[in-house]
Amino acid sequence: MVGGEAGGLRVSRNILMGTLRVLVAVGLLAFVASRVHLDDWVGEDGGTQQGLRTLLSTARLELILGAWALYHVSILTTSWRWWILLRAVDVQIPFRRALGLKWISLTFSQVIPGLTGGDLVIIGLMMKETDHRARAVASLVMDRVIGLGTLLLLALVASLFVPAIKGPFDSYALAWWLGAVGAVGVVGAFLYAHSAPRKLAAVRWVVKRLPLRESLASLDEAFLAYRHRPGAVLMATGLSVVNHLSILACIGLFARSLGDSSPPSFFLAVMPIVQMVSGLPIAPAGWGVGEAGFALAFKKYAVGAAPAALETLGITASVLYRINAIVSSLPGAVIMAVWKRKARPAESETSG
Repeated sequence: MVGGEAGGLRVSRNILMGTLRVLVAVGLLAFVASRVHLDDWVGEDGGTQQGLRTLLSTARLELILGAWALYHVSILTTSWRWWILLRAVDVQIPFRRALGLKWISLTFSQVIPGLTGGDLVIIGLMMKETDHRARAVASLVMDRVIGLGTLLLLALVASLFVPAIKGPFDSYALAWWLGAVGAVGVVGAFLYAHSAPRKLAAVRWVVKRLPLRESLASLDEAFLAYRHRPGAVLMATGLSVVNHLSILACIGLFARSLGDSSPPSFFLAVMPIVQMVSGLPIAPAGWGVGEAGFALAFKKYAVGAAPAALETLGITASVLYRINAIVSSLPGAVIMAVWKRKARPAESETSG
């Protein structure tokens, strides 16, 4: 009876949290929509500012198609990155299956809140794909860690070396914050992976006394395996750079298709922060959160028009980007429908 009550409370809590996330997304979208100018208007300087209807009617189709192509480059590079990290810990699956799993993940990411929502689906499918389950989970975590670290690094480099950006934006202050976050991450990774700090912190002793200690010990072992695979980690990092540059260029082309004239420095230094905020598990696919972030970023730091016009342009670019993500994720639904469990030999978690 107690177990049933606890299960009922968990279900009720999940429903409540899901409802709250949807309400937050709807509220943010409503607020953002209220900031959009549908029709052209005369700005304070006497010039005509473009509204949503004009932006869409004059959008350049060739740049939209280019953005769509770049988005698919990012799908390929993220799949390749994860495949390399899988192979580094001896989880052997063909690249086409890794690509299929990532595409399925992209599909579910359109409805599950958070950047990593689709990874939960991959984990479920990988449980049937291999017996090296802890290694598969570790590869997904490492994939996300490398992706986030590379995005921080790109923003840091951009904030240090790109030309100044318009508005109350101190690129060196941003560099200090990004550098501090990156330094904490590097130091934490070193302390975790290095034998002396691990012994001092008695990591293994702690793990053995935690709930699910066997699973945690297997994950710990899988993570530590990457210490001996520097080539794979380095290649995954390089692919992550290509992936993020593709995404930022994709966003830039969507904005350019609407008439934006902001320099590349804007997309390299500011938009990574917006992307990280959009990935928080608040709303499905970042809807609402992303639009609010785009609106604020374009209004404050983009150039070429009045702030209100740039705000409308940023919101429109965000919506185009998310519609593109939905359309690009559709093959994942087809792959999921025809997905079959791989016929595989018996494996053990400690083998190979």
